[in-house]
Amino acid sequence: MLIRNALMRYTRAIVCLLVPAALGAAALTTTAAAIDVPDGYWTELAFAPRQGQTAVFDPARNRVIVFGGEDVSGFHNDVWAFTLDGTPHWTQLVPQGTPPEPRTQHCAVFDPLGNRLIVFGGRSGVGYLSDTWELSLNGQPVWSQMAPAGAPPGARHSASAAYDSRRHAMIVSGGVDGFSTRNEIYILSLEGVLRWTLKPQSAGGPAARRNHVSVYDNVADRLVISGGYAGGDSADTWALPIEGQPVWKRLATSGPWPVGRERHTGVYDALTRRLVIFGGRSVATTLNDAWALPLTDGATWEPIAVSGNAGVPRHTHSGVLDAANNQLVVLAGVNGTTVRNDVQALSLGASHEWTTLAPDDSLPPPRSGAAMAFDGAAQRLFVTGGADAVTTTLDDLWRWGESPRADWQPLVPAVTPGARRHAASVWDAARGRMLLMGGDEPQGPVPADLWALSGVAPFEWTQLPTIGPGPSERSGHALVWDTTRDRLLLFGGRDGSGLALADLWELPLAGALQWAPIATSGAVPAARDLAAAAYDAERDQLVLFGGRGAAGQALADAWVLPLGGAMEWSALNPTGAAPAARYGPAYAFDASRDRLVIFGGGETAAWLADGWELTLSGAPAWRALASLGVTPAARREASAVFDVAGDRLLLFGGSSYATRLGDLWQLEFSRVLDADGGPAVARVSALRAPAPNPARGMTTLRWSLARAGHVRLGVYDLSGRLVRTLADGERAAGEHAIEWDGRDDSRAMREAGVYFVRLEAEGVRETRKIVRVR
Repeated sequence: MLIRNALMRYTRAIVCLLVPAALGAAALTTTAAAIDVPDGYWTELAFAPRQGQTAVFDPARNRVIVFGGEDVSGFHNDVWAFTLDGTPHWTQLVPQGTPPEPRTQHCAVFDPLGNRLIVFGGRSGVGYLSDTWELSLNGQPVWSQMAPAGAPPGARHSASAAYDSRRHAMIVSGGVDGFSTRNEIYILSLEGVLRWTLKPQSAGGPAARRNHVSVYDNVADRLVISGGYAGGDSADTWALPIEGQPVWKRLATSGPWPVGRERHTGVYDALTRRLVIFGGRSVATTLNDAWALPLTDGATWEPIAVSGNAGVPRHTHSGVLDAANNQLVVLAGVNGTTVRNDVQALSLGASHEWTTLAPDDSLPPPRSGAAMAFDGAAQRLFVTGGADAVTTTLDDLWRWGESPRADWQPLVPAVTPGARRHAASVWDAARGRMLLMGGDEPQGPVPADLWALSGVAPFEWTQLPTIGPGPSERSGHALVWDTTRDRLLLFGGRDGSGLALADLWELPLAGALQWAPIATSGAVPAARDLAAAAYDAERDQLVLFGGRGAAGQALADAWVLPLGGAMEWSALNPTGAAPAARYGPAYAFDASRDRLVIFGGGETAAWLADGWELTLSGAPAWRALASLGVTPAARREASAVFDVAGDRLLLFGGSSYATRLGDLWQLEFSRVLDADGGPAVARVSALRAPAPNPARGMTTLRWSLARAGHVRLGVYDLSGRLVRTLADGERAAGEHAIEWDGRDDSRAMREAGVYFVRLEAEGVRETRKIVRVR
């Protein structure tokens, strides 16, 4: 198994399952290649609007491969595949190996013989780059830095690359090195000994340039470049033979010509042997025109007359030729001041029409202070409300899910709670609903009302009436679900007058909904809003950290409130270096590791991008997380939940200085690989130990399937009677998980005691013991 980084702590376990014979299973010993990543691995989950990325076409899989680029959160080194088969959709690839540094305005080609992406140069947060990388697409994608012989091009960005199919080589032209625009031509051989070679050129060729396009004309064995910035926006087109005399020849010396442009895209259409260009920027104008230049002697540019939709103007985008469907596919880029993430295709046959393959409005608008809840059973995330600007609050509703593919979908319920930010929310797993309470607008608080969102279609909001006096209007309060007693606990917040609060309330969810204040003894945490709070079922306590104090100051204290005894707050003094004071961190409770996980937050003039864990088993302790991957941008007032089945924290949105964010990330704490670090497919079907065990609240049940098939997972009492059916249907091969909340099929809470969970799949029958305590 590959060890990718010393900070990632891998474990491989031999799991011995000793199953009681009375329950009909024999002893079984299996080898599970389980990888634990306790500090987490960050990846972005939705293809964010971006610019400066590269895209290549993978014809064997009929997909576009996209690497890197930049957006409001910074530079990227993520890899995405846009599949054109069936319903076109995005899928993030998670390569093994050490990835390239995040970058933008690099260049890349697809090597069909090596089945790999080749990347060169670009611009990163530390400067211009001259490195060369390959992403192997054989099986599980793997990054490797290449070390070619010869002198490489100097560090640069905004160069252009073309694939030489005759020589199995990449040709890199132009770019800018920070001091000057370049005109060199470099060739990287991709078979045998990898080597950079500087291509000789005759005098009288094109001016040095950047942000141009280049293609390889395999019929004439020559490089063709067009447009770009060469002291101004250029409209010229040139050709350079790869063999023989290195003499440049200008093409299309008579009009018409496209307007001079840079940051456009160009592809070689081998079927008609022509160069096709689209879009770009001409001075201050963003373009949406398409032109074709036949690469025969004496040919001139021909505008492509488009019928219907004219196509979205854009620059600094990507474009590839989908030869099988005879279409130009363009994606992302900039239109005016808007950075996009859509995908469009222009047919290149007898008619020319634009088709939208993925719309630009497929992501929630950026926001901070949103309410979010996660339905672990259905693997669905719900986001509502928040603020997209200082004076604008939202009342929209979005759903993100894993099936049939991970994507965002806007929901339009008949009734909404109304625009609000800094509301509090939880997922009520016992009833399959999201609960939302309180919040504010820039003009003041909204009512301290309680709303429920149904977790099944058509996903409608319902206001829940409560009995008697309850909490005052407030925002930024903490709301948790006490799963042991099936009640909501509310702490603190800030009222309409700006007064910070420190009161504690409960709302039982069974029967009539009646708020009641909870009296505590001893010292009480200072009044605050925008704190991190969670219910720790294993120790039956409320956990509180940080927040914004009465005077607006960031806090760094941690408290616990045991809920089964005298109701007395205790200030924690965890060991280890503590995180800086902060308010508005993203947070979630990781029950399987007995810890509160936080990310980011800040104070009045500071935004943070650090991750921390507060472990609560044994002596409480703080520890900074040395997470791998690309760390999300610094932010506060982001939203987070913990996905038990995926063993990950999901992070959405927030504010980063003056910018609102709409990105979705996962901090993944475990992965499953085969023994060679290959695809995440289980080698055996096995039921893992429940966690936590014993348990008061949720118990997580994990299992692996070597092959897709029918699965039945049930909980049984000591007499063998079925208590709860957790799964009964077809499941894909791989790792799976589900939570049991201690209830039976009638939704009644079961008494404390010993239970068994049984997995039946493809001839495998395994059982584990669960102990429920009160």
